[in-house]
Amino acid sequence: MSLLDNAANVSRPRSLIDIIGHQATVARLRGRFGQRQLKRERHATPLLLYGLPGVGKKTVAHMYAKALLCDAPRDDLSIPCNRCPSCTVFDGASSRNLDFYPMDAAIHHNPNDVNNQLRLFPKGPRRVFLIDNFDKAVPELADALLKPMEADRTPETPTTFILIARDLDDVRAAGQSRCQVERLDALSDDEARRLCIRMMAGSGIGFADDHAIETLVIGSRGFPKRVADACAASQGFSVVTAAQVRQALGIDWGTPLLEFWLSLFTNGQSIPVPSDAAHKSRFVLSELLGCLRVGRRGGSREPALSLVDEKLIHGLLHEVRQKAEAMLLPPEVLLSDLGEVIRQDDFDGAIGPIELQGSLRAKLRVR
Repeated sequence: MSLLDNAANVSRPRSLIDIIGHQATVARLRGRFGQRQLKRERHATPLLLYGLPGVGKKTVAHMYAKALLCDAPRDDLSIPCNRCPSCTVFDGASSRNLDFYPMDAAIHHNPNDVNNQLRLFPKGPRRVFLIDNFDKAVPELADALLKPMEADRTPETPTTFILIARDLDDVRAAGQSRCQVERLDALSDDEARRLCIRMMAGSGIGFADDHAIETLVIGSRGFPKRVADACAASQGFSVVTAAQVRQALGIDWGTPLLEFWLSLFTNGQSIPVPSDAAHKSRFVLSELLGCLRVGRRGGSREPALSLVDEKLIHGLLHEVRQKAEAMLLPPEVLLSDLGEVIRQDDFDGAIGPIELQGSLRAKLRVR
């Protein structure tokens, strides 16, 4: 098992009620579980979960499927027993549940894959098909799923379809119309904070201080997957600092890049060009333009820049205004011109960073 898998397993939800965030969706899914005689009808309607990668779609799907396939659920039926053979599959203790059929539509393009699975004799009273990347399904595969999704066409074995997609616009209307559609958004700051603390504690990792917690909250952008990534990268530490969190999330480039830009404007000592400076500099320019236009931080919404020292941003803004005045240009025009320099070339390859530095210095008339 990889570090990432281990970090996710340690603090993974064990039921729908354990999920942090997505409260409205979880409530509606739990509402599908009612009196036993109504259970089959309520779960016949396919479920379509969509949202950005890492927002928690698979977690919600797995916990819903786990409750559906549990051999001995609790009284309200939406809470699994966490002891039966079916539950152990979702908890990572065993390899496969014969009534749970996960499929990645981005990889499996043959409609016979679905038809063959539907013909199999299931082990239990219900089966669940989980189709990931449904928005990337080829037309033939999407068409093959439409008829089985219309209704429960196998009375002796009720079947539930769970579809996962990133972009709802890429899901055919015929597929949407057959489903209960649920959009999953990023967690709020409070939800992300609770998740960060739970996942890190589950991995045996503490925070050095509140600043380290807030760094992970900001850096995660409310995406559980990014929190799991940070947990995996922090394995081996008993306590993590804010700097270690930034490194774990790959958002420690903000300060070096701003210092590089400051050196361009001040004509000071040349600073090595940070990795992928051309791409990341777009966020810097967006942040600076936002500050100029609205008079406050937040133009880029990039965590790497949200976490840098305010004095560095204000110092760079001061130099931008000074240089623009000397060049008889509005500051916004100067920054837009620099943006054009960046967009003209990808500045790839071994000499790309040097070329970027030279092009920006030429535009600023710095020798």
